[in-house]
Amino acid sequence: MVGISRAPSHTLGLVMDLNSADNQRLLAALDDYVTNHRHPARRPFLMHGPCTMSSEGIKGSWEGTDPSWKAGCYAIFSQEGSLLYIGKASNSKSVGARLVRFRYEASAWAEKPAYVRIIEVV
Repeated sequence: MVGISRAPSHTLGLVMDLNSADNQRLLAALDDYVTNHRHPARRPFLMHGPCTMSSEGIKGSWEGTDPSWKAGCYAIFSQEGSLLYIGKASNSKSVGARLVRFRYEASAWAEKPAYVRIIEVV
């Protein structure tokens, strides 16, 4: 894919299907944006994850990762790989500051958030 670099995964044994239809649509939409709208001199987006949404000390959590301290976009997926939400964190908020709120609002979701992919805009 043009303009999207893959960062090493932090999941280490987690089971999100990276070939799920929703994940593939996300990658295709990012590729289309980079190809048709992003200035060619800009560096590519850096796709991280998937990481788990759990805060229970499970290896592979997004918490404490370098991209969680930066501005960027994020996509939240269910356990089955269904895309539940796409959000952004501007320069005044980090991705981690946005993601932490979903821990307290988990009961409001039709499907429980299980994984996140952070898209670092470099």
